[in-house]
Amino acid sequence: MNQRERISLIGVGVIGGTVMGVIYNDISNCLITGVIVASIITVMLNQKAKRTAR
Repeated sequence: MNQRERISLIGVGVIGGTVMGVIYNDISNCLITGVIVASIITVMLNQKAKRTAR
């Protein structure tokens, strides 16, 4: 997974968090949750890529 893919994945998390924050009227918590979920997905994909590269 290269740098561009990581950035786009975290960007999707930020956009998703913003949209959910607008819907639920709580932007800060949803934005933080979106970034955390995107970061977890990025870590999981990195670990999967390392395992398949071996």
